[in-house]
Amino acid sequence: MPIILQWNIRGLQANIEELDLLFSNSDPTVICLQETFLKENKNINFKHYSSYHRYASEANGIVHDGGSSVLVKPSTPHRQIKLQTGLQAIAIRATLGKTITICSIYTFPLQWFLILQILRISLLNSLPPSYCLGTLTPTVPMGLL
Repeated sequence: MPIILQWNIRGLQANIEELDLLFSNSDPTVICLQETFLKENKNINFKHYSSYHRYASEANGIVHDGGSSVLVKPSTPHRQIKLQTGLQAIAIRATLGKTITICSIYTFPLQWFLILQILRISLLNSLPPSYCLGTLTPTVPMGLL
C-alpha cells in the first residue's frame, strides 16, 4: 500500500538524519516537505527518490520563503506538474493504484486568510482533483479576532 507523508521539516539539511530514519522506518512512496530552505545553487538528491523542489528565495542574505519539495520513489510512475502560481508549492501527478495529483504547499503566518482565494484562483484551477499537503499556518492578527 502506498504511503504519503507530509512534514514541515524547517531545514532539510538540518534534519537530514531524521529524514533518513523516516526513509528506513516508513519506506514512504511520496514525501511532501515544507520549509526546506534549499537554495537553487545547493540542490540535494536522495539515493532512492526522485526529488522536485520549489526553492527558497533570498535577498540580501534574508530568506523570504522556505520552499517546498516532493520526493517520489522512481519506481512509482509520476511526472512533475508546472504550476502557474506565486505560492510556495510544487506538484506531481503519480500513479498509486490510481492516478492522483499531490501538491506540497507552504504558506506564511498571516497569509492564511488569503490562501483560500489564491488556491481557488491560481492553484486549483491548474490542477486536476488533488491532494494538497502542507503547512497552512493559521496565525491570526489580534485586530482580526
